[in-house]
Amino acid sequence: MAAREKVTMSEPGPRVAAWFGFIADLLGDDPLYEMPHPLILDQFAQTFSVTGFGHSSSDLAGRVQLIAHPRVVLPPSAELDEWLNGRTHHHHPLLRWHAVTRDPRPTTMERVPTALISRRDRQPLVSALKRYEYEQQVAISYRLNGAYHQAYVLGRARTDFNDDDLVVARYVQRALIGLDQQITTIRQLGGLQSAVTDLGLTARETSVLALLAAGHSNRGIARRLGCAPRTIEKHLERVYRKLGVQDKVNAVRVAHAWNLVADQSARSTP
Repeated sequence: MAAREKVTMSEPGPRVAAWFGFIADLLGDDPLYEMPHPLILDQFAQTFSVTGFGHSSSDLAGRVQLIAHPRVVLPPSAELDEWLNGRTHHHHPLLRWHAVTRDPRPTTMERVPTALISRRDRQPLVSALKRYEYEQQVAISYRLNGAYHQAYVLGRARTDFNDDDLVVARYVQRALIGLDQQITTIRQLGGLQSAVTDLGLTARETSVLALLAAGHSNRGIARRLGCAPRTIEKHLERVYRKLGVQDKVNAVRVAHAWNLVADQSARSTP
């Protein structure tokens, strides 16, 4: 992937455009089977002014795994150990906000009302984060279900993220959700990368074909992949040409013949 020029940390428009260009680069000719955390974290470094950032995930037991950007050093500490083991999650304003409001949109620690978590209750965590110059945070989740989450966390010292930063964060969230859904679809194809390569399908075309074969309509596919129905029609035109067919019925027949259908029982989505 070609290196991208660093965007100015000002108006949201150019930063949002850079992200959609970045996602388009990721969805090139080679299918993705995992979220490319290092590349995504590098893009965050070009988009926001931060002193610390990484990927955070939790399991159903509340245990957290952190993948920090290589330039971020998190020295071992008792506070960090307590956090990773889930003993201080109730002190984190963002986790409290998402748990109570069920609002997945990115916001910042500073904007979480004290009615949800008081200054006194959040102070031990904030004091610990200040040691890492990480006390101002915004979390951009692409999966969020109760205690379970997958998110990128951006942090910096002293100055909160502004309104323009949140506008960009919310567009980035949509792009990441779409990317995650695409990767999930590719993973459902199992170990069939060689068959996909033989057919000459790109990652996005493979996702469209798999969802089509699973019974989803163009509109349903577009909603899952975060694009317009017209875009799906264009992808299908290329899929038909590569498969040597002229309609959906025969495209699905070929998908079955190549064993590209993970679940044939899925019902059509309008």
